[in-house]
Amino acid sequence: MSDRHIDLEVGLGSAGSTGWSRILQQEGLRHRGEDVQSAPVVVLEDELPDWTEDYVSAGGVAVVSGAPSGAGLLPDSIEGVIGGFERPDAPRLCTAPTLARLFSGQGKGVCRLHERRVRKNGMDPGRFPLILRRRVGRGWLLFTGVPLTRLLMAHGDTLRRFSPHSDVTERVSSIDKAEVADTLVWLLRTAFAAAGLPYVRPVRFPHGAASVLIFRIDVDGAYGDRCAALAKVASAHGVPLSIFVNRQLCEEHPGTLPPHGDGGTDGGTVRHEIGQHGSTHNLFDTVADNLANLRAGAAWVEERTGVVARSFVAPRGMWNPALGQALAEMGYRYSSDFGLDFDSLPFRVPGSGILQIPVHPYSPERAVEHAREHGSPPVTPAAVAAHYLAVVQQQVAANRPTHVYGHPEVLGAMADQVLPTVFADVRRRGLRTMTLAQMTDWWELREGAGMRARVQAGTGTLLVDYDAERLPVEVDGADGLDVMVAGARRRVPVGERSVLLPADGGISAAARPPS
Repeated sequence: MSDRHIDLEVGLGSAGSTGWSRILQQEGLRHRGEDVQSAPVVVLEDELPDWTEDYVSAGGVAVVSGAPSGAGLLPDSIEGVIGGFERPDAPRLCTAPTLARLFSGQGKGVCRLHERRVRKNGMDPGRFPLILRRRVGRGWLLFTGVPLTRLLMAHGDTLRRFSPHSDVTERVSSIDKAEVADTLVWLLRTAFAAAGLPYVRPVRFPHGAASVLIFRIDVDGAYGDRCAALAKVASAHGVPLSIFVNRQLCEEHPGTLPPHGDGGTDGGTVRHEIGQHGSTHNLFDTVADNLANLRAGAAWVEERTGVVARSFVAPRGMWNPALGQALAEMGYRYSSDFGLDFDSLPFRVPGSGILQIPVHPYSPERAVEHAREHGSPPVTPAAVAAHYLAVVQQQVAANRPTHVYGHPEVLGAMADQVLPTVFADVRRRGLRTMTLAQMTDWWELREGAGMRARVQAGTGTLLVDYDAERLPVEVDGADGLDVMVAGARRRVPVGERSVLLPADGGISAAARPPS
């Protein structure tokens, strides 16, 4: 920390933590792996280094995921298996089966050793806080014994219910990683507030919008004119689709494929993004087999549509590192696979560097199959539209992308009954519609912006600038923040998301000096 200003940076105290690295990159926060103790906030995973007590006592704030036992700074704990937890800011269960360390004391969020038990005699045994906060000298220690950062990066999927808006099941990530990520962001925001500093990040979406809509079609068979019908309805409403075509299932269920395009809107004409969905509708265990499937799928799409496919999403929503390496060798920039994650912000997969753009796993086709399996009433267009609308509301509230999908088989037959309802709601909310390629362009721009934020000591003025593209920023006042925008003073209440636009001289705000 300089005598002249405080850099709003995060020290990555556990250098090997890919979970913390993902969160810091997603948030656009400048962070360092060296000289970490000069940062006002340090994040740790599974450890308390020898310097932790001195750092916190001097006024720093340390945040620990997977806090260990036996450390003098931490209270008594036990080890237990939990099925998940309640977030500190949302009283709903986050599915996250794991071995965890459960600390005694008062805190935020809930972990339970005895899950799905009837409470008797007014007692609630085996209830532990998810996150605890302890004052140490002039600083703070925020910690959880749940290995949140490791859960965020773990592989594995299972057949389960995945949404509060439906009983439909799908083979998705075994962990609600969007909820895990939001919990880690809550920890960061709380840490900056404990340090008496504002929390500042570049906006997540263009113009500071709360979300964007990405509508994806996986062509697991064209089914006559149903695939083309989806593109036609979307075009009529000015919405570009991201369409991914699979050879195997299109040969089994042939039909008309939509006109090719590169995504986006050009002169009022909607141009849909066309990518591939593999030749064989499956995931393979080796790089070589995945490469062969990708090359064959790309060749088939080019032969049938004239499009050179430059993008891919995995069949059956499945993912493994071998696929990531194969995609990187093909020169593809992104994928989108709910067996790895769903409903989350985009993130880079370690190793391959492929950008994952998680999708919501509900499809009308799976809903129909689920209804048959359980003897439920037939799935109606109104029910499908209602689910999509609920996802829009959920993702807007969470400030995450609204990325939904379907297939021609069922959704194509009800396209004119479902899509206009969803598109009207998105327009009413003022949300932009994007293809996956456009979302990748935006995210790469945001990644390369290089935001720098600092508070001048004494005056308490918040200064923000960028290495490259100057984006709007979101600011949460730590203890309330007086902001100057275009000469006008405004107040940023604690915990309220306020978007500040760049000005000719950068972005500046008058902040209360940290104590």
